[in-house]
Amino acid sequence: MHELLRHPWVRVLLIATTVAMSTLALRETASITLPIVTALRSVLVPVAIGFTIAYVLTPLVDSLSRRGLNRTFAAGVLFGLFCISVVVGFSVVVPTVVRQTTTLATRLFEGEKYIDLNGNGRWDPGEPYDDANGNGRYDSQGMLAAALSWVEERQGRLRQMARLELDAPALSFLALLQGETASERKTIDDALQVAHDDRAPDQWPESLRHEPPADAPLSWNAAWPGAVRSTVDDAYGKLPPEVRERWIRNLSVAGLSYFTKQAELLAAKRQVRLGTAPASGSAYAPGTASGHALGDAQAMAARAKQVADALSAPVSNEQRAAASAFANRLADEEKAGSPAAKELLAELRGEDSGSQWLAPVVQAFETSVKGAVDSLPSRIGGWVSSGLMSLDSLLAFGLDVLLVPIYAFFLILAMPAIRQGVKQYLPQWHREQVLRIVRDIERVVAAFFRGRLIVCLICGILTWVGFLSVGLFAPGVPYAVLFAVLIGLATAVPLAGFLFLIPAVIMTLLDGGTPLSASLVIGVYALVQLAEMLVLTPGIMGHEVELHPVTLIVALLLCGKLVGILGLILAVPIAATGRILAREFMWPWLKQWAEQPRTPAPPAPPQLAP
Repeated sequence: MHELLRHPWVRVLLIATTVAMSTLALRETASITLPIVTALRSVLVPVAIGFTIAYVLTPLVDSLSRRGLNRTFAAGVLFGLFCISVVVGFSVVVPTVVRQTTTLATRLFEGEKYIDLNGNGRWDPGEPYDDANGNGRYDSQGMLAAALSWVEERQGRLRQMARLELDAPALSFLALLQGETASERKTIDDALQVAHDDRAPDQWPESLRHEPPADAPLSWNAAWPGAVRSTVDDAYGKLPPEVRERWIRNLSVAGLSYFTKQAELLAAKRQVRLGTAPASGSAYAPGTASGHALGDAQAMAARAKQVADALSAPVSNEQRAAASAFANRLADEEKAGSPAAKELLAELRGEDSGSQWLAPVVQAFETSVKGAVDSLPSRIGGWVSSGLMSLDSLLAFGLDVLLVPIYAFFLILAMPAIRQGVKQYLPQWHREQVLRIVRDIERVVAAFFRGRLIVCLICGILTWVGFLSVGLFAPGVPYAVLFAVLIGLATAVPLAGFLFLIPAVIMTLLDGGTPLSASLVIGVYALVQLAEMLVLTPGIMGHEVELHPVTLIVALLLCGKLVGILGLILAVPIAATGRILAREFMWPWLKQWAEQPRTPAPPAPPQLAP
């Protein structure tokens, strides 16, 4: 039995069975264990932070103790120096960071403050103002409004590239079409509205009260402009059965007339564009050509002259606004699947193969940006209200801040006792191996945290100096201290500082920066990251930390997802422990298995002669 339990595969089976049974037990008792685990996690987070600080400072305390100093005195002096340095650093950096954060939050929604000397309600040159970003000029717009203006400007350029923005001739043509089809569009809108409002026939508008022709269509053609087939079918289903025929006939008459006029005007526009319009000296009278077929040369000549005159005529601001609104309606109909709206907009945009694929992309981008902008105020309000409502969380955070140094100090004092206790309760036949593994883990983890703290501090200082240097060659970086501190702290996770580089570049551009300024900001970040990877990390942390950046990122993401803040704190010890255990037990076994020679097959028995 003892030999069976020592077999490696039996051990694997026992471990897997134990894990499965433990998981099953936790799942069945989740209603009891989950609140306990949640409470333990909130309690263990400050303990884990204090243990991390103790882990970083313990080697220094051990060194002072070996030199003859009392451990309590050495821990008190070292911890006091650590706390003083932290307090001094915070007193120097934190007020600036808080001031810049407050200023940034204020400037997101409103412009810089000024003194209105003449009382006219606006800033005038010569009046004093608070130059919050130090760019030497008064900024009347909040950063959020400036960002929206910047996005709208870029959207305008994209719309021009995708030919979504209509030019003056296109708006002139739309104004002509709008005037020609005003009665038809009114009839269609009235019909849809009475169905939506469930009005009685005696309350219908004048455009729907007359009796439609007997030969009018009894269904809506999907190719007709003014409405899409699904909207018409939905409205038709809401009407009482006794009025449906009259309603659909009136709607169909208007739709067919609308389709005919739009087709005539589009055909005439294509002739004008291609230069094939027939010459005609007769003036066009509105309504005279609407009853002619498209093949009628005289009617087409009149239409072509009418379109040519409209394209060359100036458009007033009122007509331009009305045509733009009409274009927006056509765009909505195009999105809903109207082929008539798609054909008309394609002709007005002059779509080619490039704009055909770019236009849907730009429209989808505009929709997503508009949705994000519309939901931004509610999101910010939700964040503010949740922050104000979680007063207990703020009090708990303040208590944790007070408890962390207390935990760290007493853990530093108790570290030798902890080590001795662990050593005493280890099995004799594995004691030396376990102690060696624990020492390796302690060395790697302590070196990582100690080195990362120094690297983050240096990277933050270098970033701040670099951002200040940008101002020597181009407009500087606003809120340089704030972004430098955030990038320095984010250096603890490889490449995480890029998340704060993007806002720094955006704020620089919004605050009057030039493309040169943005390039210099990106260059400063790149140089700091190169210095961190090639100089700081090898020089400060050396080769004691055996964690690859990819391994570290995966461990942080996985542990943070599973355990939250406590997982982020314990990710490095867990990853270091896993690597050392794999090096101690798994790699030698795999290497031995890989180098094991292949057992030759036994020779075949000799064949006897018959």
